[in-house]
Amino acid sequence: MKPKVVIVIGKSNSGKTTLIEGLIPELTKKGYRVATVKRARHGFEIDKPGKDSHKHARAGASAVLVVSDDRLALIKELEGEPPLGDLIEAHFEAFDLVIVEGFKEEGYSKILVLRGLEGEEEFLRLSSILALVSDEAKDFGSKRFRSSQAVEVAAFIEKEIIAAK
Repeated sequence: MKPKVVIVIGKSNSGKTTLIEGLIPELTKKGYRVATVKRARHGFEIDKPGKDSHKHARAGASAVLVVSDDRLALIKELEGEPPLGDLIEAHFEAFDLVIVEGFKEEGYSKILVLRGLEGEEEFLRLSSILALVSDEAKDFGSKRFRSSQAVEVAAFIEKEIIAAK
């Protein structure tokens, strides 16, 4: 069975990560297996210089898999960012929900997080926005939550995304 997907979007420093940090424990308490995807627009490095896995990659390995008793990390050189659907299909089949931060142009259901109302037009034009998380007064056609309402947002996700057919 494919996992359900919700994308959390908003400007930098709008509270997306804070919301996700609140959603994960609420949803896992209910027994859901939750995974996350974070888009890093400007590249990233998870391997530390001096570690063997870093040395393998610097020596020319196109992929390095690091495995321990309780973790697995795959570091793989890419020729461009794969589509979100391909990433989810390849890595998250055993999960109930994948919470994605970023990938605003994808067609999955979205929760928009706004801090203030500056720049909202760019996001409100996007399709599939189910809910708004903002402490500013804003008339929103769908469901609106305050930034302190992670419990309520998790219940909304459970009802509107996980339980939806």
